[in-house]
Amino acid sequence: MSTVTALKKSKQNIAPKAWHERYADADKAKVRRVLRWFDDEANDHSRAHLARAADVNTSTLSQVLGGTYPSHPVNHLRKLIDAMAMIDAREQGHAHAIAFVATSTYKLAEKICDRAREFRDFGVLFGYVGTGKTRALNEYCSRHPGALYMRAFGGLTRSVLMKKLTELTGANVRTQSRYSSGTVADKKEAIITALSGTERLLIVDEANRMVDACFEDLRDISDDAQIGIVMAGTEHLEPMVQDSHGRFGQISSRIGFWPPVIRGITENDAYLITQAAYDSDTLDPEVLDMYWQQCGGSARTLSKLIASVMKYCKRKKCEPSAKIISDCYQKTMRPSRVRALGGVK
Repeated sequence: MSTVTALKKSKQNIAPKAWHERYADADKAKVRRVLRWFDDEANDHSRAHLARAADVNTSTLSQVLGGTYPSHPVNHLRKLIDAMAMIDAREQGHAHAIAFVATSTYKLAEKICDRAREFRDFGVLFGYVGTGKTRALNEYCSRHPGALYMRAFGGLTRSVLMKKLTELTGANVRTQSRYSSGTVADKKEAIITALSGTERLLIVDEANRMVDACFEDLRDISDDAQIGIVMAGTEHLEPMVQDSHGRFGQISSRIGFWPPVIRGITENDAYLITQAAYDSDTLDPEVLDMYWQQCGGSARTLSKLIASVMKYCKRKKCEPSAKIISDCYQKTMRPSRVRALGGVK
């Protein structure tokens, strides 16, 4: 942090000289605590960032910290301090962010996306939950600016799909009335116009959660705009699109590559993720093996277990071991009912 920036922060975060009558002594102490947090040299977070994290309006935050809030500030201060604690915990490694690793899931996703983009047809990615599909697709989009990512959700309808794709593509929807946002057909036509002639790739994650009609809309967009579309989802997506004589047979015939369902990460994936988390390639083989045994082929479980073990080891000031990993998994990752019954036989 530069000297000028530090001086600006210090001047901005001076405690109020006068307080509104609604401020109790405890409230004043909390205000000073928040201001000290901003003044910490290791902290580069802005007031706007904390306001967003705490779900407090920025103008309200300014009033609260300025001692001028006209009502009791206790609830807002509680939210601010709670958000500060979570931000600090995350930055201290209690909620550890693991560097991206090009796992087997990513390599398959990359192959599918590249092929769909090259041949301007449909690609599909199937995988069990927790195998890293979403992170792989987001990483692909970060490496390829021409790729557009959207995530479906339960019951996603045609109108919502068209609205999301209109926003994603920046399509200009022409309507009969300035008071109308356009029909589904208007939006689809605008999306096709926006994508036509481009080398874009559209990725729809969790596609198995869309309503059936959305699949037909995606087929129209791919055909008319001549772009590739990748649909990703759980293993339940596969039977929805693979029957060439079924309802989505016209999509099935447009899929040029049928990958296997990803049932879990590989042992090598687990080793790479663990080494990336610890930023070390010299971890004890027993530690690596225990992480692999406990994750059950789930990248998500592995990441959460690593974070739990790191937090424990930091608190106890010790190095990870196979026993610590096993204990953390038993105590924090397994359902309480299974633990109470003595585990699965």
